[in-house]
Amino acid sequence: MSDYKELLEVLLTGDGEKLETLVKEALDKGAPVNQTFADEIGADGYAPDAGSASKLAKTLLRKSA
Repeated sequence: MSDYKELLEVLLTGDGEKLETLVKEALDKGAPVNQTFADEIGADGYAPDAGSASKLAKTLLRKSA
């Protein structure tokens, strides 16, 4: 899971070359994501499935507007 923390940091800094490498590595490894992990990386939300993720995304977008 620490790879995802590094990926998030790179996303925020905008290092495109390193981002490409990390995304490829993350996709190769795959990892379960859960509420605990979302909390650890400071995510704005967590959803266990696609339908819930869609609803959560809409809610978060309304809050940010």
